Amino acid sequence: MPSCLEPGTAVDAPPASTTILLVEDDEDDYLITRDLLSDVEGVAYQLTWLKSYEEGVAEMKRNAHDVYLVDFRLAGADGLELIREARAQGCVGPIILMTGQGDRQTDLKAMHAGASDFLTKGRIECSQLERSIRYAIEQHRMRNEMQRHAEALARSNAELQQFAYVASHDLQEPLRTISSYVQLLQRRYQSKLDSDANEFIGFAVEGARRMQTLINDLLSLSRVGTRGRDLQPTDCGEALEESLANLQAAVTESGAEVTHDPLPIVVADKPQLTQLFQNLVGNAIKFNSGQTPKVHVFCRPNGKECVIGVRDNGIGIDQRHAERIFQVFQRLHDREKYAGTGIGLAICKKIVERHGGRIWVESQPGEGATFLFNLSQAEVKAEANAESQGEAKPEGKAEAKLEGAEKQ
Repeated sequence: MPSCLEPGTAVDAPPASTTILLVEDDEDDYLITRDLLSDVEGVAYQLTWLKSYEEGVAEMKRNAHDVYLVDFRLAGADGLELIREARAQGCVGPIILMTGQGDRQTDLKAMHAGASDFLTKGRIECSQLERSIRYAIEQHRMRNEMQRHAEALARSNAELQQFAYVASHDLQEPLRTISSYVQLLQRRYQSKLDSDANEFIGFAVEGARRMQTLINDLLSLSRVGTRGRDLQPTDCGEALEESLANLQAAVTESGAEVTHDPLPIVVADKPQLTQLFQNLVGNAIKFNSGQTPKVHVFCRPNGKECVIGVRDNGIGIDQRHAERIFQVFQRLHDREKYAGTGIGLAICKKIVERHGGRIWVESQPGEGATFLFNLSQAEVKAEANAESQGEAKPEGKAEAKLEGAEKQ
């Protein structure tokens, strides 16, 4: 093959070919690379050759090629520095570093600089070069696609949170007006209306009350990601105690027995951890099977994490619905039998995910349920941790405030 091609010219190829930019100061190495690419069967490549660091950076930042091959040692320059500079100036395409002396240290430096792969000159076969190019392009495509999906999901979540907050906030005032006037109508004219009219007014009052609960729960859901505090060492036992104080009325009315094992210090947002316990324990009390509700909170260490569980003797859940119950507005039972909006467990899931964990349920119908979630343990002295943990015991009573607490 002739060796008189000037740098910067492209080897002709079909329009649908893969475009490659080679930054290489040695013409012999350029010709070897060109010949290797031409020997690949069934694939068409369009190769453009540049010799200098400056030309390479200027061309690479245009993102006009499918893949970039960069020599490790350019005249008076470093290929790693070229990669770093090209990335800094906006090059986003896949880059493969080529060197005459391959070693693991150089490979790691290349990856750190932003290269997608690393090849050693003199050992490259056409099939290896083709695989490396194909892998780099596919990896780049998948990374871009994942990034686009992540950005779209982030935008969607942000818009959904903003919509939920604004809609819920803006609905508060007209709903209060409707509720106030309907209740006024009920008080003033109840004795002057027939039974049907009184029943209709009762439906309106109850509907307004349910709407107010729904709005409050939507606000709680939207605030998990936008109004949360910094995560810091938090005593699970204290968070559980606060949640039980909020649930005092429900505990007293149902006669529930709530116990717990010693609980750890975790990295958490304490108000959200309190709400998490409140929703789960509140569910355990509400979804009882007719017998005295018994709820036990326990912890299983798991390395630097811990798995916390809330176990009850309630009606249980079919495992077919184990994922569905954590979705917004998903209910398994009639509202007349078990009150709620179907947002409580969605709030739990969002809280746990904000803390970097996951939540799941283990249950069978009629055999109670165990809700489990994992959190990171805080690094504290063992004696301090022991002092903050109490023995298993029935919990006290305080005012109940079940905000968004329900399974379905």
